[in-house]
Amino acid sequence: MRRRDREVTNRQQILSIIDSCDVCRLGFADGNMPYVVPMCFAYQVNEDESITLYFHSASDGRKVDIMKQNPHVAFEMDTAHKLFDNATDACGFGMKYQCVMGTGTVRFINEKDEKVPVLDLIMKHYTKKHLPYRPEFIDATLIIALDVDSISCKVNE
Repeated sequence: MRRRDREVTNRQQILSIIDSCDVCRLGFADGNMPYVVPMCFAYQVNEDESITLYFHSASDGRKVDIMKQNPHVAFEMDTAHKLFDNATDACGFGMKYQCVMGTGTVRFINEKDEKVPVLDLIMKHYTKKHLPYRPEFIDATLIIALDVDSISCKVNE
């Protein structure tokens, strides 16, 4: 990270920033071309203190095909954006933000009894509600688990 003065290493602060994000972008290598998809998400801190990000998806499509070929992905999420102006020329403008980035390996969760708790995590992240699911929705939904290998966080306030 070039701007070490903006780096956040406090784990609780990183998790708080993740809590405030509403979209996580996944980056894939599709042959020699990058492919980025914004997705709704939730996360879990595991017993070993590792982090797993969770996403829901249709069972097929471009991103699923890419992940089956190459399960190594990058992710990025950001929040707290605010433009600031500190000068009389264009170079004096900047952006306040908080962002979390990293890499990991994806795996798919297909078992119905494993899907519901993850869907509950995603619903809780966005609505704080616990609602029932239609069985056909659960059957048609693929859960993507991203086991985080590396994570970094940067804040400009």
